[in-house]
Amino acid sequence: MNLKDVWIIEHKSKVLPNCSVVMDGSEYLYSTCYVPTDSIEEALVLAKKDLMNHGLDFIGPSQCTRYRIALLTNPPPNYHTHKDNSETALKEKAIIHDTFVSQEIMEDEGKAW
Repeated sequence: MNLKDVWIIEHKSKVLPNCSVVMDGSEYLYSTCYVPTDSIEEALVLAKKDLMNHGLDFIGPSQCTRYRIALLTNPPPNYHTHKDNSETALKEKAIIHDTFVSQEIMEDEGKAW
């Protein structure tokens, strides 16, 4: 299979007792993952499975965006982060996680959901 797409999934996850991500004791973490697959349905399944392997229970996405460099005409904010992480995910054929942000920080910024 010649993958062309990466799904950028901004999400919220519940911290489980076996969580491997260092945190501040928050019940939830927010992050973005980059999933190399052509199907959004498969991207969500793969993201859930990968997060569970890290001790996180996928609550849901706040946004899903398909990244395909050939279709990009108007770069969004954070373009370089998305571009770099998406290209790494495609090259390595692996899910890439961006920084995890705690519930406490998101609440302080008024962005928790």
